[in-house]
Amino acid sequence: MVVIVAVGLARIIWGIDLQLMTADAGAVEASPVAGIMSNIGILVWAAGAGIPLFTSFYSHGWQARLLRAGGLMTLLLAIDDTLMLHDEALPALGIPESVVLAVLGLLTAGFLVWYRRHVLAGPKVFMMLAVAGFTLMLVLDTLEPLGLLKGHAVIEEGFKLIAIVNWTGYFVMLAARTLAGRLTEERRDMQTQ
Repeated sequence: MVVIVAVGLARIIWGIDLQLMTADAGAVEASPVAGIMSNIGILVWAAGAGIPLFTSFYSHGWQARLLRAGGLMTLLLAIDDTLMLHDEALPALGIPESVVLAVLGLLTAGFLVWYRRHVLAGPKVFMMLAVAGFTLMLVLDTLEPLGLLKGHAVIEEGFKLIAIVNWTGYFVMLAARTLAGRLTEERRDMQTQ
């Protein structure tokens, strides 16, 4: 949220083009602030992939499987976002953006359905906010060609960043709970020896 406000203030105070600060850096001219929101999102994606993947090796059972699958799903989404696969790369190869987004959406939905019981047992508010943010981002992206909303890029990218932060927040909280539980188990085991 702070990043979104800062981008808005930079626009008001210095007159920096919103597209320059919200778009992927590869899509705009070179500038120190080019794609700053996108770049921050990519850093958050990286944490969202790395933390659960590493934690999965220190956990067991359903938690390990959920963390590993969540980390891999996050890594896939991060790669797509970083390399602009659905925007540029795959459409250039003849795969329509709508097909790529549908596949990513189905994989994400499949992940959430497969692990629904465990996802809902975790810090579900984060996941609900992430799903809402991604949904609103996709709605805005779909409406963009109609030209109904001025400045839609900052709003769309804002929803995407909110979604990424909450998606990552879910896995960070789950990883923290998993590690806390694991440490408690280890202490208990040490006391019984």
